[in-house]
Amino acid sequence: DRVFGQLKAVTAVAGMLANAHVGIDFAADAYSGSERPRGVLFFVGPTGVGKTELAKALAELVFGDERAMCRFDMSEFQEEHAGERLTGAPPGYVGHEQGGVLTNWVLAHPFSLLLFDEMEKANPAIFDKFLQIIDDGRLTDGRGQTAYFSHSVIIFTSNIGAATMPPSADYEALEDHFQAAIEQKFRVDLGRPELLGRLGGGIVVFDALRPDFVPSISSKFVRQLVGSARHAGYELDIDATALDQRVLELIGHDTTLGARSIRDPILESLLRIPLNRWILKDDVPAGSTIRVTLPLGARQCQFELVSAPSFGPDTRV
Repeated sequence: DRVFGQLKAVTAVAGMLANAHVGIDFAADAYSGSERPRGVLFFVGPTGVGKTELAKALAELVFGDERAMCRFDMSEFQEEHAGERLTGAPPGYVGHEQGGVLTNWVLAHPFSLLLFDEMEKANPAIFDKFLQIIDDGRLTDGRGQTAYFSHSVIIFTSNIGAATMPPSADYEALEDHFQAAIEQKFRVDLGRPELLGRLGGGIVVFDALRPDFVPSISSKFVRQLVGSARHAGYELDIDATALDQRVLELIGHDTTLGARSIRDPILESLLRIPLNRWILKDDVPAGSTIRVTLPLGARQCQFELVSAPSFGPDTRV
């Protein structure tokens, strides 16, 4: 319902959930594998195709709330000493009493999803911490407190290989391309093949955005806008068919920016900005119903006030 055109990725996540729920594992005894994370996945593919969205959907499905996901932008951990932010400064250093951002989160929220975005931008020294998490399911902070990841789901995302992605390639060709890019990055460039060994079959390649799924993604963004308008007190009656068709015409075959280009600038300029300006200019009161149409050839949607709240002399506030 939330991620379109990524059957392989959704299937991989479903398999991880089945493994976590049933619990059968390669273990010497019934408990030796119980401390490892419930699932570890590595999402790789073009930008804007649903990697982060699938992680959010997974957090909502498993933990009941998107806010159960803690996201770390690994571009902020490019320096070698930045790894101390995850576990906290050692004794005797400034900030030692504060602990680490990662260990603090897991100690407070043991049932959560951890998203490490743009993994390839992190300093290689940080990978040692990830190896420990994947293998042992635990990490000790600078204060000596141990955070356990046995009830966590861990997802890494990466755009490795997106810049050299072959145009108009089918999924099998894209999968081979991104797998080769990951091998080059971790085995040759970083010299850390052990991380690939820990990930195993958890590497999931996302497909490029295909034009067939553009109307579904457009409709999803429109539904979000309708929900936001309803929260603000406005009911929107939108000609979704005409809007979806216009989005498909505008995006054409250039899907290199993924779903982000559908939301902004296309739907932003067609619908959101004109709607907010029209409500502000005409002082449309909350509680109104607005009809939204997109005439053929028009550069933006047109709006019509269908109904407005009526206030009697004793009810006006």
